[in-house]
Amino acid sequence: MLTLFKKKKCLTTIGLQVSEDNLSLLVLDNSAAKPVIKDYISHTVNTSHPIDKITQVVSEYIDQNNLTEASCCLVLNDSDYQLLTIEAPPVPEEEMAEAVKWKIKDLLQFPVNEAIVDVFLQPDSHIEGKFMANVVVAHKALIDKKRQYVESIGLQLGAIDIPELAYRNYIESSSHNEKNIALVLIKKDSGKLIVVNDSTVYFSRNFSVHYKGGLFDDLPENEIVLELQRSLDYYERQLKHAIPTDIIFVGENIIEDKITSITKDSLNQHILVESISGYEFSDEDSMSTSNVIASYGAALRQGLALGGAR
Repeated sequence: MLTLFKKKKCLTTIGLQVSEDNLSLLVLDNSAAKPVIKDYISHTVNTSHPIDKITQVVSEYIDQNNLTEASCCLVLNDSDYQLLTIEAPPVPEEEMAEAVKWKIKDLLQFPVNEAIVDVFLQPDSHIEGKFMANVVVAHKALIDKKRQYVESIGLQLGAIDIPELAYRNYIESSSHNEKNIALVLIKKDSGKLIVVNDSTVYFSRNFSVHYKGGLFDDLPENEIVLELQRSLDYYERQLKHAIPTDIIFVGENIIEDKITSITKDSLNQHILVESISGYEFSDEDSMSTSNVIASYGAALRQGLALGGAR
């Protein structure tokens, strides 16, 4: 997303996500045919560990590990942007971002001239002969603040992505890369459904869920199933797409024991609970797969523009 920076080729890439309650950073070595995770650090942000102190610790880590030349991809938080699906204007691709501004200006919470917009078309996606496009909108001031933060900890910002694309990058690197697949992210009080098919994000929807996020907290499976059924029905009937074959669950303390027959028998897809292998994560980090995969997917970004390689 937001290809504001010319990305230079390097052997080490970094995925970074900073939210109100967490900072996650993953270091990836790209010198071999298959990228290898070199390190992962995660810090909880709270009154005892404010962001200022964490920033200092992370800055020292970057300097001590000679990472100042590595290219960093920052993942936005859900509250940082809007993702809209609209009919694509009949203009050349290089004019698309400017053209869609005037179609979405009434949907924004700030003046359109203060917006940064990126667009990716959905291949073979049309409703009644009209091609659809996904539009990402963020406030310029917020993006500037994010860029300044990355620079303040000593990193070079190569790109800014949305979570949908970070998860897309992860799926591309996994054994699911050729599948029509849905990823369900469950966090405290919230959920997100993302559908990826042939390296393209076709659908994304946020929903509320009554989940406390703890290791011993049960998932409200009936509630989640209903949200997924409604979303996938809309995806099939209104957007005219084939239903995903697999559903991957990730999130805060999402383990296989929490996905019972209630979910498996109610959905027609193959249900998986995903994790990342090849690196020894701490017990706490392995339970926060949403942060790990978001950072990993960002670090995997190899010059990909929004919606696919170009």
